[in-house]
Amino acid sequence: MNGYKREELIVRLVDILYATPGTRELRQAYINRLQENETITAETWHRHNNGYIFRIEYSTSLVIVNSKEMVLGIDRDITESKKTDQALLKSEEKYRRLAENMSDVICTADLYTNRHQSGSRKDDRDRSQFIDRESHYGSIPEPEKHSCSGTLQEYS
Repeated sequence: MNGYKREELIVRLVDILYATPGTRELRQAYINRLQENETITAETWHRHNNGYIFRIEYSTSLVIVNSKEMVLGIDRDITESKKTDQALLKSEEKYRRLAENMSDVICTADLYTNRHQSGSRKDDRDRSQFIDRESHYGSIPEPEKHSCSGTLQEYS
């Protein structure tokens, strides 16, 4: 993940992985936190051996090996996860803006599970404008046809 060989990491301080190196005082404070909390899980930035900076999630604990206290750290590259989260937030924001500013109704019907959702912009129009509009239902089976009507009435 960081581009280093095992042999390169064993003989160095873990600071070579961090985007910004720590101090002796920061390392000691971290060890103190581990002794108090047992495990620390958080996010930070790591530096690949080619200089590339990327986001990780880490979990560290103190372990005892041959009577010696050591820090066990497990890191996970979360670059793609963060990109996906940002894309989802952007998409949700776009959809929310669209739904809040639209002048018509959005209605979805799942023909297999009978679940329905609808939403409309709040305005002064009569909801009967949206109900029983045959031309918008196409070939939806008869039991499903009036589902949006019921949903709109339920929330009025």
